[in-house]
Amino acid sequence: MVLGMVAVAVMATNEPVDWEGPCTDAAIVANWKDIRTRFRRILDDDDDRLSDSKRRQVYKLLNNSYYLPYNPDLVLKDKLFDIVGSKYMQYAIGEILNKYWRKHPC
Repeated sequence: MVLGMVAVAVMATNEPVDWEGPCTDAAIVANWKDIRTRFRRILDDDDDRLSDSKRRQVYKLLNNSYYLPYNPDLVLKDKLFDIVGSKYMQYAIGEILNKYWRKHPC
């Protein structure tokens, strides 16, 4: 019984995010602090999932840093999405958003 519950929790974490969904922006705003931290960590690392050219584009977009601004910026989120794509965004913040939706269903 416990094993089944663990499998469901793992599966829920890996659910693909509906980036065009009505609740995505609200979840991003609500979790902006965690998203900032996660992006900084993965962009500071030498992550093979992001090519050097895309990493440079993100660096330039973020005013020569890997830090997202303190205040939520959904236009910036869209620009990041255009650069890195849905797979990377899923890797970067999908788990944060799915955890939020489990507690706050839309």
